[in-house]
Amino acid sequence: MPRYFFDVRDEDSLSRDETGLELESFDSARTEALRALSELVREALPQTDRTFIAIDIRDAPRGRLLASVAVSSSLLWDLGEEPDAGGSAAPRSH
Repeated sequence: MPRYFFDVRDEDSLSRDETGLELESFDSARTEALRALSELVREALPQTDRTFIAIDIRDAPRGRLLASVAVSSSLLWDLGEEPDAGGSAAPRSH
């Protein structure tokens, strides 16, 4: 079975997968990357208004980049205001 590596990138860092997973096909690797990406995004979103996370899929033994799946999100506040704890808009401090 082929081995695939899943490197994780965000705005500030790259975490290279040195172990990889043996999977039946590239389609299986794609599914695994999407599953892992959804978990990473679910963990990151409540902590920040902006996020960028990508997973690069590499093959073995050459380490050639096969594909990259990424998610980018931004929470934009209307008119420079953000909601206060009660849900109404409050001016943003700068």
